[in-house]
This record gives sequence, C-alpha cells and structure tokens, in this order.
Amino acid sequence: LRTVDITAKTWYYRLNCENVGALAGYIIGCNIINCTAMGAIKVSGAEAVGGLIGHYVHPTSPWPPSTSYVINNCWASVEISNLYNYEYASHGNPDLVNYSSASFVGGLIGECNSTTTNDFEWGWEYYTTVSDCHAYGDIVWVKDERDTNRDSVIQNVGGFVGSASGGKFARCCAKGEIDAIGAGAGFAGNVYYDAVFENCYARGNVTLPSWFIYGSYGYSWYG
Repeated sequence: LRTVDITAKTWYYRLNCENVGALAGYIIGCNIINCTAMGAIKVSGAEAVGGLIGHYVHPTSPWPPSTSYVINNCWASVEISNLYNYEYASHGNPDLVNYSSASFVGGLIGECNSTTTNDFEWGWEYYTTVSDCHAYGDIVWVKDERDTNRDSVIQNVGGFVGSASGGKFARCCAKGEIDAIGAGAGFAGNVYYDAVFENCYARGNVTLPSWFIYGSYGYSWYG
C-alpha cells in the first residue's frame, strides 16, 4: 500500500475510534506475510492504532488453539499523529472539542493479543509469531494550545507495538521517532503476560515526559 491517508475522528465526547490500521483495522487469526504500507494516519481519539494493523487477535476458541499464525516480513512507514475536532464547537460543550487521546499505538501493530501456552513435555509453544518485521514511521502526539483537558495524552505507545499480550516477537525493529505527551517506550509500550522478545530493538529517538519513558519496553504485567 502506498500513499495511505486515513483520518479517524472521535464521534462524541470521549467515544474513541477503535482499531485503525493502514492495512487492516481488526484481524482475527490469519497469516500476514510480505505486506507493506506507507502514508499517514491522523486520529482525534483512538484505541489500537498501528501503522500496518490496528488490532491483531489470535482466536481463543477452541482452547488450546489448534492453529499457529505468523506475521512475517512486513513493514510500515506510516506517520501516526493526532488532530482535534474543533468543528464540534457549535455543540457548546468544550469537552467535545478539547480532547485528543489514544491508547495502544504502535508503529507496526497497535494492539497484539496473541496466545502462548506452556506444554511441560514439549516446552513453550507460541501460536502467533511476529518475525522479521520493521516499523519506520514516526509517532507524533502534540497538545494544541487550546486543549485544556488533562486527559489529552497518549498511553502505551511503542515504536513497534503499542501493547503485546502473549506470542513471540523475533528479529523485529522500530526505527521511527516518538514525540508525544504520554507514556510509552521505543519498541513496546505495554507488555502483558507471556510475550517473548528475541533479537528485537528500537533505534529511533523517544521524546516523552521524563517520568513516562521506559526504555525499549514499557509496562510489564506478569511478563
């Protein structure tokens, strides 16, 4: 995909858009191989925004999963930035216009909910593997001077993936820059449960409030 230009606007007060990606917004259990995207995504408020995929989910039924999936040899050079819905000013409610927030934002994948099982006889088995993928796009989330809402920040932003839950990431890199008001990290903004990272790195500059920078990997829950 080339010259992608996506604008996703908040529809109502604090009702964010969900699952925004240049290739796909929401994917449940499939192989994604040799896919690329270039362009820009602008959102006024959103959850799960990725340069290539907004939200990837590995099926949880049946359990345990019987099929493994891969995201392999993909890359995205998509700038992700915020905007404001000032056309809603006629509603007379400042909260409708002075709000621009997001969570789970990543240069390649916004939110990746995979599945990792532990077979004590055969060892770890990863049912979704993200490998040899690259994120080049910048993530820019700045606050408008007219914005007085303290919630207008970006949470769980990562140069490669905003939130990773389970699965395996191997030989992946993030080379874009992050300039935002909020919390995140150079590679993964949020790491849940048993997500595994092997030979992954982030190279771009990260500019966040000093108390919100977590190096290459952000929050870690049970990991």
